[in-house]
Amino acid sequence: EEYRKGYNSLRAAFKKAKEDLERTNEELGATNGCQEELQKAYAILDEKKAFWKRELDSVNATMQRIAHKHKDKSRKVLDRMLQGQASSLLGTCFASWLAYIKDWKNSEKAKSEVAAAQAKLQGFQSKKNEEAKQFLNRMSAASDSGLVSMIFKAWLTACADTIKDKKEAEKMSSVMKNQKLEARKRLEATLGANMKGLQGLVFKNWSQNWREEKEEKELKAQADAVMKEYQKKKRGESLQVVGRMAQKKENALLSQVVLLWRIVVTSDVATRVREEEAKKRLTTVSAEIEKAKKVLAARKEELEDSQEELQEVKKKNKVMRDRLQQIMELEDSMEEVQKELEKDDA
Repeated sequence: EEYRKGYNSLRAAFKKAKEDLERTNEELGATNGCQEELQKAYAILDEKKAFWKRELDSVNATMQRIAHKHKDKSRKVLDRMLQGQASSLLGTCFASWLAYIKDWKNSEKAKSEVAAAQAKLQGFQSKKNEEAKQFLNRMSAASDSGLVSMIFKAWLTACADTIKDKKEAEKMSSVMKNQKLEARKRLEATLGANMKGLQGLVFKNWSQNWREEKEEKELKAQADAVMKEYQKKKRGESLQVVGRMAQKKENALLSQVVLLWRIVVTSDVATRVREEEAKKRLTTVSAEIEKAKKVLAARKEELEDSQEELQEVKKKNKVMRDRLQQIMELEDSMEEVQKELEKDDA
């Protein structure tokens, strides 16, 4: 009876150990499933890492390509602007050179005309001076000869009167005195008239010469004024042309600067937008990577816990197997003992 009770208790313990073993095997299978899931998670994480890396590489390549494209566009625009500016500057220089050549030719022509006019005026002046000198010489010669003849005649008259007066001095002293006075007055009047005629002739020639010099100065002043006015007009026209060209050049340069500024601003805005998108994408990818790392760390911890539990289960399983082996051996021995008891009873 004790053996039976012991046998029944052993069978109950065996069943319990068998159930524990099955449960342990199930837990071991679940642990193996968790390990497989963890390996799958590792594989998925590696795939996502590779995918994210490829996306980051593609985004970086796209950003570099866009940056190179914008740089090439900006370089081409700057080259075209520089070529246009150089061509406009060359055109401006050529136009300025043409204007300078025209002004120089006009000034040379005006100078040659003024020089010709001055030469003509000097020739006319020298001619008039020569004519005036010849006329004055002729008039002086005629005046001198007339004056000498008048003086000689007056001297002869005076001598005749003197002789006559000397002869009649004694007789007509009072009359002689009167005649001398009259002769003197007549001589003075004659000399005065001759001197007045000579002075009038000299004054007339002097006034004519003064008028000619005045006309010459007026003509020269008019020529200088015309030359100055022409030069001033040409200078004003040149300044206006240069001012208009400078204004056009300044407007073109301002439009080019505004266009370049718009291109640079557009490029900067596009670059900033792409950088923001890339940063957001990178932040999202980094967050997903961090999340995956956290999940991986949690899975690692679970795996480590599972491995520890697996080790403990393996140890328990080994103990249970040993105990089961002992129970089975004990059961076999008990069956043999029971068979022997049954034989003895029989």
